[in-house]
Amino acid sequence: MTKKLTFTLLFALLLQSTLIIEAKQSSTKDGVEIEKIYTNTLNGSEYRNPPISVDITSHTLTISILQNVGITQIMIRDANGAMVALDNMISSPNTTCIYISNTGYYRIDIILSNGDIYYGYFTVYDGITI
Repeated sequence: MTKKLTFTLLFALLLQSTLIIEAKQSSTKDGVEIEKIYTNTLNGSEYRNPPISVDITSHTLTISILQNVGITQIMIRDANGAMVALDNMISSPNTTCIYISNTGYYRIDIILSNGDIYYGYFTVYDGITI
């Protein structure tokens, strides 16, 4: 009876640790997935790749505007909705880097001068995650 109980407990612990490792790996991916939430074009069903590339490495957020879209406003908010950073890119294509001092979960909103709005979520960690 004790061998069955011991085996069952060991199996449960192994299964739990495997699930935790998988969840941690899926949640610590570098990069920011950017989604479009509003478009100012007449034909909204037309799919185009976003003209924005966003990447996070440790505490540095790198935002690249890949097309000529004019003025771009970048807003970063923490998990409580407080504004952490506000930046404008006057010309494009261009790249800017924003340093975020505190670790945590953040949201980025990017508003292009043509009225398109993009957003994404990212997490800032200490050090480099692998």
